[in-house]
Amino acid sequence: MPVLDLASLGLLTLCNFIAMALVLPLAMGRHISPAARHVQRFFLLQAVTWTGMLLLSRLRGSPWEPALAIGTTVTIALGQITLSRALAQWLGPRPGQRWLLLCCLAGPLGFALLWPYPLQRFLWFSVVQGLGLMVLARMCLTPGKECAANWRWVLCGCALAVALALWARAALAWLGPTPLNYTSAAPANHAFIILCNLCCTLMLVAVLVAWRDETNQQLRELALTDPLTGLPNRRGFEERARSMLSHARRNALPLTVLMMDLDHFKQVNDVHGHEAGDQTLRLFSQLLQQHGRGSDLAARLGGEEFCLLLHGDAAAGQSLDQRLRTALRAATPSRLGRALDYSAGLAELHTGDADVSSLLARADAALYAAKAGGRGQLRGAAPITTQSLAFSA
Repeated sequence: MPVLDLASLGLLTLCNFIAMALVLPLAMGRHISPAARHVQRFFLLQAVTWTGMLLLSRLRGSPWEPALAIGTTVTIALGQITLSRALAQWLGPRPGQRWLLLCCLAGPLGFALLWPYPLQRFLWFSVVQGLGLMVLARMCLTPGKECAANWRWVLCGCALAVALALWARAALAWLGPTPLNYTSAAPANHAFIILCNLCCTLMLVAVLVAWRDETNQQLRELALTDPLTGLPNRRGFEERARSMLSHARRNALPLTVLMMDLDHFKQVNDVHGHEAGDQTLRLFSQLLQQHGRGSDLAARLGGEEFCLLLHGDAAAGQSLDQRLRTALRAATPSRLGRALDYSAGLAELHTGDADVSSLLARADAALYAAKAGGRGQLRGAAPITTQSLAFSA
């Protein structure tokens, strides 16, 4: 049975990474997320790293060896940082970023300072690089965003496997009878390169799955978002409102909904044009978000109809309505060149509301009462407590 020598195994690994670095941009296309860009750079850095490793095996003892070896450790560190940035984009802020940065700085720096001592520099960089991979493995856990678990576990397993292999190889170099370095024709190096080949293939599969999940999530967000204002649409509102309703009932919190309809909006489109109408909708949505709290849920339900769901009682809803009207009166003359007002209906959650739809239905009835009563005002739905509310702007 033929046995591949170390150089052949290294060349095979290099070819794998070069193929991945070339194929990923072609497969993903031009318009991709920052996370996908980081992944492409990661595989490119791996190709550069293995190119350096192969050159080192040919240039041992030459004047170029120190610069090439130190440069290779730098590309390894940059690869870890690049992969961590992709994880942060996919999973949200990651724990251990500072520790990883410290490992990526300490590894090449210590390797350079220990250059006169081959064994010590080999041990140092292997241990520190393994620590960096352990931090990367930890970053794959506990996502801050909704995502699939399968690809995270694959990346975590690859990082752990390579880290343990690095430490095992360092232990053999320290305790073994013969010196060991990155280019030694030793069984430990053969096993390490075979492991790297396996892990690079698994990592490619993992990042492609992660990229697919990210794309699906973006499509889902587009389906739940109003493209003009950036607010959730009716479907997006209903999905998030259900969780807010459950939270309010579990914790006995008040929950209030405001339904708002821009007054005489059809005239804006007819007289000033649809671009002016779009500008009006964008301005109102901006003010609605500015004067709501971070926990409030604002949405455009359709046309000129907006909605705001907040954890608060009817008085909190009335206060927000007053702030919004004040801001609207101040902003519209300069931003739109004309006045703008709206009618609103308010409903507070009570035990008779079976779900979000019944709460919205009561607020919608109050909105129609506000429009029938002369527009430009807030009306409360009955019953909210024991009496109906009627507010005037």
